[in-house]
Amino acid sequence: MMQPDTLVRIYEKMVQARALDEILAQTRILGNPFYIGSTFEEPLVIIGMLMNVGQGVNHDVLAAYYRSLPIVLGMGHPPEYAMRQAAMRATDPYSAGRQMVSHFSDPDTNVIPVSSCVTSEAGKGYGTALVQKMLATEPALTVVHLGDAMCAEADFWVLLQEMALKELPVLVLISNNAAGIHTPYRDGSAAPCQSAWGIACKSAMAAYPTDPALLQYVQSFNPDLPLEGVQYVDSPKAGWKMVDGTDVLSVYRAAQHAFDYIRRERKPYILEVRTERGRHHSSSSNPSAQILEQVRDWDPLVKFERQLELHNTLTREQMETLKRDTLETLKQKAQEVLSEPAATDAVSGMYYPG
Repeated sequence: MMQPDTLVRIYEKMVQARALDEILAQTRILGNPFYIGSTFEEPLVIIGMLMNVGQGVNHDVLAAYYRSLPIVLGMGHPPEYAMRQAAMRATDPYSAGRQMVSHFSDPDTNVIPVSSCVTSEAGKGYGTALVQKMLATEPALTVVHLGDAMCAEADFWVLLQEMALKELPVLVLISNNAAGIHTPYRDGSAAPCQSAWGIACKSAMAAYPTDPALLQYVQSFNPDLPLEGVQYVDSPKAGWKMVDGTDVLSVYRAAQHAFDYIRRERKPYILEVRTERGRHHSSSSNPSAQILEQVRDWDPLVKFERQLELHNTLTREQMETLKRDTLETLKQKAQEVLSEPAATDAVSGMYYPG
């Protein structure tokens, strides 16, 4: 096990992410905004916590998408930022209340604006990593967060090609929740891509093949495969394993390995984690806000709580108190957000002046 204080910090961030998602999912709380959430993605707070957060070329960059809420919370963004965007408040720092929820944008912490077009973050992340490669004097990197269905897009393949050819400091993080809207699960995974054309990209990765010959080849880029202390689950296509994204300790160890590799080698790394979608895709799919019954066993928060209790890191009473207090605090913040001025201006501040 890791240090108890580290585990507690991770748990606190995960609880905050779940509580915020609960508020965003119950759309009546913030005035019936559009919801698209990140339930069961909570272990990804670890990614944000491992980032060197700040502004400029010597700090890490996040090229996010609409399920990256846990990452920005891990980076230190206050939860009311997302509430203000959901409630269309003029005080929303991401878009001044002019974008739907989870369209993050923050120059102060190097969060690239999230576009409504999926996978466009791949090209943006390639661009920032190229600048970091040329100009950074610190081992800064770019995190590109994708869903599994995005791996079927041309933007993803261009990113793979360019980051490998130029050896860019990019962490390609893929949340594989097996639920791409228009892409079959078997086709929307990064790991199988490595067994075809993608293997020529020579990118280190956390996923690994079970075929001994292919494993030997992949280990030439990451000799530590399979990663010690990391739980793996089957990839969509037979012959590959990927990190169990519902196991917090596995996500932490795999992510720490990836960050260390990129900062040391200044080369790209692919980290694919098997996650699950805890609620429906969005409020347009189903506005009930309920956790889906068929995936309850995948809940990473529940699994982590069992581990914390087993190792006497936190008691059940402490965890229940923290969850209750966090949700109550965020509900109070939601009421404060609703008292702030609504967005009425569609054009000012459209471009960053810095």
